[in-house]
Amino acid sequence: MAEQLVKDKVGNKAIVHSKWENVSELWKSVQELSSVRNKQLETSKILHQFNHDADEVLNWIQEKDAGISTMDIGHDLSSVQILIKRHNGFERELSALEEHVENVVSHAAEIVESIPEAFQDVSKKNDDVVEVWNVLLENVGKHKEMLKQMEQIQIYFTDSNELLAWISEMMTAINTHTKPYDVASAESQLVHHMENQSEIESRADHFEELSQLGREIGQNELLAEDIRNKVDQLEESWYALNTTWESKKDLFDKQLDLQMFQRDIEAAEKWLAARYPLIDDDSYLQESADIDEFLKKQEEFETMIATQEEKFKALNRLTITEEEQIKN
Repeated sequence: MAEQLVKDKVGNKAIVHSKWENVSELWKSVQELSSVRNKQLETSKILHQFNHDADEVLNWIQEKDAGISTMDIGHDLSSVQILIKRHNGFERELSALEEHVENVVSHAAEIVESIPEAFQDVSKKNDDVVEVWNVLLENVGKHKEMLKQMEQIQIYFTDSNELLAWISEMMTAINTHTKPYDVASAESQLVHHMENQSEIESRADHFEELSQLGREIGQNELLAEDIRNKVDQLEESWYALNTTWESKKDLFDKQLDLQMFQRDIEAAEKWLAARYPLIDDDSYLQESADIDEFLKKQEEFETMIATQEEKFKALNRLTITEEEQIKN
């Protein structure tokens, strides 16, 4: 255009060329500034999108963290197990959020590499995301551990209460009895009591396991006092059960001993009463009496008495109750 003006002799050649050069310089400057601005806008767009995405992930993490901080840990085994399932679902939701966190971290690395001057701002935003994410993971882990502890505690309480209920039933069974009226009923009562002992012994290992477990989990902070109280209750009840059983065993032994003594005394009395007619028989005084026959019967009677002598001597004893009274 400038050359055409000079050719057509329109205006001064020097002035035309000068203006052309000025315009050309301005055009180049505008192009360069436009290119720089375009690059700045692209950079700004990238940084703006990064900050937007990072802030969005930060908000999601903070919402999740607020949720985990208000989650309950249950009050019985059923509620705890429901909460564990809910927590597992919560962790699955975090898997999706973890992908967003990883995207922020990888995007930050790409931006820092391509836009070095944005290193400080991008790194800080990236660190903020990673920090709150790690805090969330830590809180999630703590809550999960508390739920596991709570489940163990509630299982312990459930098992302990079941054993306590059984102890109560066994105490009732041991204390429910009638006074025996003969040897058979006394023996039957003692046999039943020994069966109760076998049942008690069959649960001794379970009691020891619960007692030991209670002492172990009672060292944790969670419901420590309640656990220690439950251990004390369990051990006291178990001791009372065994003490009561021993006391009743002593009573039943005495009752059987007394019934056996009474049986032997009554048998001896009946035996002696049956022999008195023979002793009182004075028909041998009659002239017609066969003295030899009477002598033979007398010998047989004395032989019979001799065979019963040990039994009668055995009756000359103290019962267990009498022996105990003398010692005291």
